[in-house]
Amino acid sequence: MTAHSWETRQMERAQVAAAATVHRLELALIEMESELDFRRVELGQIIAARHARGAQALAAYAAGARVRFGGSDAANEAEPSWDGAPHGAVRTLQESINDAPRLAAEETAALGAVSDLERRVLQTQRLVAHWRAEAGSGSPPPPAPPSDRGPVACAPTVPPPEPEAAKAEAAATQWTAPEPSAAQSPAAGSGSLTIRARLAEMGHRVAGW
Repeated sequence: MTAHSWETRQMERAQVAAAATVHRLELALIEMESELDFRRVELGQIIAARHARGAQALAAYAAGARVRFGGSDAANEAEPSWDGAPHGAVRTLQESINDAPRLAAEETAALGAVSDLERRVLQTQRLVAHWRAEAGSGSPPPPAPPSDRGPVACAPTVPPPEPEAAKAEAAATQWTAPEPSAAQSPAAGSGSLTIRARLAEMGHRVAGW
């Protein structure tokens, strides 16, 4: 039995909405990947600054400075290893001691930002792949259908795809791949039953949001 024209129109509209969602997610993905590049550069600069401080501290040690550990009640301080040790070496070592907590905190925050963005990029890439499958192709979203587009333009009015895309973007940090369902497997029986099962599955997903 051939598919009813109403079912065909609904499937076409669902594919158009999914393609628009893909487009919105791809734009968000470009922005996230750009920020990820920036955060990685920032993290590299912080690590380089910490390494430079470490090299300066080693040079200060070699020049005659040492650390006097304050224990649990006082902060560590730099002091000369012997009488007449260069004051510059002691001062450099003290600056290294003072900067260590700040540099460690900055590195931890930058590393956390990079890790979070990497996770969000990966999940958004999965979302894009999922909605491309729903759209039925990997092509960019078609323009909004004008009034003379034929059967699609005559379909009953449904909510525009923007809210669906916004929800998909918001779910980028929480999305996990959906479990396979009967509607996503090759269906047995007539083409009409396959389309009905597909529409029912998509309806359940939208209702679940």
